[in-house]
Amino acid sequence: MRRFSQFLILGWVLFSFLTGCSGLSLAADVTPPPDYTPQAPQSSEPVVASQSSLFPLVPADPDQGEAIYLEKCLPCHGEKGMGDGPQAMNLPNPPPPVGSLEVAKTARPADWYSIVTSGRLDRFMPGFSESLTDRQRWNVVAYVLSMSISPDAVEQGKTAFVSRCAECHGEDGKGMGTVTDLTRQDLLANRSLDDLVDVMKNGKGGMSPVAGMTDEEMTQVAMYLRALSFTALPQTEISQPEPASQPDISSDSVSDLPLSAVIVNGTVTNAKGDVLAGVPVTLYVYKGMQVALEKSTTSGSDGTYRFEEIPYNAEQIYIAQATYGGTTFNSEVFHGTQVQGNEINLPITVFETTSDPASVKVERLHIFFDFSIPGKVQVAELYILSNTGDKVVVPASPDQPALQFPLPQGATGLQFDEGELGSRYVALENGFGDLTPIAPGQGTHQVLFSYELPYERKTSVTLTMPFDVTAAVVLLPQSGVKLQSKQLVPMGQRNVQDMTFEMFTAGNLKAGSTIDIQLSGKPGGSPANSSGWISLVIGAGVFGMALIGTGYWFLRQRRLGQQDQTDTDTMETEESLVDAIIALDDLYQAGKLPEKAYQKRRMELKKRLEAIRGTKKE
Repeated sequence: MRRFSQFLILGWVLFSFLTGCSGLSLAADVTPPPDYTPQAPQSSEPVVASQSSLFPLVPADPDQGEAIYLEKCLPCHGEKGMGDGPQAMNLPNPPPPVGSLEVAKTARPADWYSIVTSGRLDRFMPGFSESLTDRQRWNVVAYVLSMSISPDAVEQGKTAFVSRCAECHGEDGKGMGTVTDLTRQDLLANRSLDDLVDVMKNGKGGMSPVAGMTDEEMTQVAMYLRALSFTALPQTEISQPEPASQPDISSDSVSDLPLSAVIVNGTVTNAKGDVLAGVPVTLYVYKGMQVALEKSTTSGSDGTYRFEEIPYNAEQIYIAQATYGGTTFNSEVFHGTQVQGNEINLPITVFETTSDPASVKVERLHIFFDFSIPGKVQVAELYILSNTGDKVVVPASPDQPALQFPLPQGATGLQFDEGELGSRYVALENGFGDLTPIAPGQGTHQVLFSYELPYERKTSVTLTMPFDVTAAVVLLPQSGVKLQSKQLVPMGQRNVQDMTFEMFTAGNLKAGSTIDIQLSGKPGGSPANSSGWISLVIGAGVFGMALIGTGYWFLRQRRLGQQDQTDTDTMETEESLVDAIIALDDLYQAGKLPEKAYQKRRMELKKRLEAIRGTKKE
């Protein structure tokens, strides 16, 4: 790989710049276990995240969260959470003022937990799912929420609650009889302060509106209820009587529970929900990036499998894998911190197979050009594909791959990000084929490759679409070469470090259609703009994904007219939601989002998009 080590360093520098937090090591936060492939969605229904991601298993501790915030968050968000940290100026947009009451009033803790877990590509915030435990992430969320809640307001809220609400809910908020327990973690984690005020104003279910309280008093009551969901607020003591029949675990993390072994079980079913007997199942237990344990069995007559006396450690990751029809299918990833009781349930859904690729479509196609080699243009193509059917698409035979990719005439020097010809890929007359099965689901498959074409001042490149393409993005380094195409729409320029790119887009391209590109001009420009970055895209996928994220951030900013941050956050358009979905898919495909968080967030964005489109039709 030409000058690979030199530009690998450049890639990491660029990636650190894009995150805006140069002191963070993102690799530890986003790397999945070896050989892990995302499980396809099983239905069109919303995917419910695991219990530990919806609400904390034990009350979150703002005091412990403070130390985490100072180390992980302060560089960008600032000491008081006002978005003025020392690294904030490196970001294209300042971080939101999470420490302000106006922002915190609308914040649902579960949403902020999801952001801390998975990050936000559109705002260049990394996720911390690997470097912080579930408990630590909840602790830092609690600390951030407590920044805008003053001890005086909590005390005033407590006084108002006792006088106006305790008759039904009790002085400790735990409710009486059938009245709702307001200290429930699942309730408070999914309600903002404004949500709680809305219930007080308008009532809900059997609860009548609360009369005779001002908005300020209701907000103070909501702050008091929020405090009840924490172990304590800084400089404030909130007493929480413990049930006599239960041990006090408020200061213990899940990893401290006296558990040394667990039972791992599950059921193997097909896409219709039918149980399958006699299916080989293998359990993999990872500690860090190493396999700590591997055990195999087969599903019984009722489709269930069971592994007993599996060593337990909160730092371990558990994955079950079934082999069916010559294809492997994974359960969801289970983290040791999520365990409750002494059982881990890992259901596995398998699918029938087909060699017909009609259900395959390209969610996004990214095309990169590089002119660093005299007399040649290097082209990289990144396909992110979805299988919209209910069967796994597999090759009919090793020499008849279902996924076939044409190459332009005269292409040479074919190379791949993963795999090579003769293993994952096979050479075809006008291109190559991919032998990897593609499971049903959104963005479940990725193909990244590059090739070279002759170039002397001008050339024409015809790219044939192997499948339907929802969106295509082309990045051209500004190096004296011009690009013209009837199918592509110019979207302007973007500067990243010392490299300037021109961006072009196209959408809704049909299988068999072409993108006809004319390149002209003598490559020139600064060395930084002709440094062989295509080699880095192929050799270090993180660089390519960082550039893709940059492109979509830039696209979103253009579409929103470079509005100020407040307007950008509050104004939601069809275009901005589409861009958010695209960025989310890219992040998930790069292995930087857990399956459940990705599916939940994507479903939310799609519902909002459908709502906007429905409004337009009306």
